[in-house]
Amino acid sequence: MQTLKKWFEKNQLFIKEENLFITTGIQQALFILSKLTFPNQKETILIELPSYHLMLDLLELEKIPFLTIERNENGLDWELLETYFRDNDIKFFYTTPRISSPLGLSFSEIEKKRLLKLANQYDVYLVEDDYLGDFISTTTNLPLHFYDTNERVIYLKSFSKIMFPGLRIGACLLPSVLREAFIKYRTILEVDSSMFSQAALNLYIKTGMFDEHIKDTRLIQLSRDQAFINQGKKTPELFDLSLFETGKSFITLPRDVSTSLFENYLQEENIKLEDIGRNVPNNYKCKNKIYTIELLQLTPTQITKGIAAIQNVYQKSKRKLSN
Repeated sequence: MQTLKKWFEKNQLFIKEENLFITTGIQQALFILSKLTFPNQKETILIELPSYHLMLDLLELEKIPFLTIERNENGLDWELLETYFRDNDIKFFYTTPRISSPLGLSFSEIEKKRLLKLANQYDVYLVEDDYLGDFISTTTNLPLHFYDTNERVIYLKSFSKIMFPGLRIGACLLPSVLREAFIKYRTILEVDSSMFSQAALNLYIKTGMFDEHIKDTRLIQLSRDQAFINQGKKTPELFDLSLFETGKSFITLPRDVSTSLFENYLQEENIKLEDIGRNVPNNYKCKNKIYTIELLQLTPTQITKGIAAIQNVYQKSKRKLSN
């Protein structure tokens, strides 16, 4: 555990060792946190939309009370967020400040500080899911936890994305007040996370192999991102590259383009685009059709060809409507 603590500190995440927990993936931590009674004695969970689909599934399956707030290309509605914090019994706000799922949006430093100020003011905890933090090359995009001086943030990290999905191991950095309750609940679920996975991770970090792997992965990802930027800028109405950081992006289909026509042409070209349907509740109505783009497993050539194919379908749909 000491090895992991030192690694977190090197990455600007400072925590007492006794408040650092290893979990069987992020899902286990989310399950426990959703079930725990928090010191603020509140019950409702607030989540941003679109959001991590398994978090939504958890809340709906367990019938846990929750509210939602939209986070789009314009960010959060801060007045609405404050209203939620002030007028509802919000236990915690679940958010992905860096590279959100599935749109790839990041809060600015000002937004992170504003979020913390509101959380402190209205006694709301913040659950930070930093599942893609290892892919971020920019040194100025720091975790929300870095700015937390009042133990208001619960930081979650997965090691699956950067290493391999078979390593079902995550880390949870807790405020001191949640430590004992978390331990009790976790003990019910399992005595300890996989000792083999922990040992492998410890060795990987201690020998420097993990940091080398992150460095190599970031270089590869930069080439993917550049391919996306070079091709995406040809249709700025489809891709707002000012919002793009790494790994994930999205398409908001302009309202003057028929969704059904666009999707029919995609099908004809055997192009599969996933919309945000699984990342929002079933009864949620989107103002615009939004499709997600993920670049993490593709080559630069595949990205260039794939984005070009989508752009061709878009242009074809526009021409069809203008005729």
